[in-house]
Amino acid sequence: MGVLKTEEAADARVPAALAALLKHFPFCVAIPITMTVHFPIVFMFSSTVFSLLYLITGEKSFDTTGVSLSGRRGFFQPDSRSRRASTPGG
Repeated sequence: MGVLKTEEAADARVPAALAALLKHFPFCVAIPITMTVHFPIVFMFSSTVFSLLYLITGEKSFDTTGVSLSGRRGFFQPDSRSRRASTPGG
């Protein structure tokens, strides 16, 4: 029979402070969904909010921020046409 390992060896590339944080918050390690799903959604909504703030107040910085967030949304959200072409029936 095998022996159950109680603790994994620490990766030498991860600093000790970061390894301690990741051990304390393990949900931060496994799922990259934040970058691929949540960031584009937040950028989309916040760009709309800043554009509305610009229309209400006339403050140019709100418009600049809204346009900047729209561009960042495009950076974090890959082109969906490339995924559709590679899936069956797409």
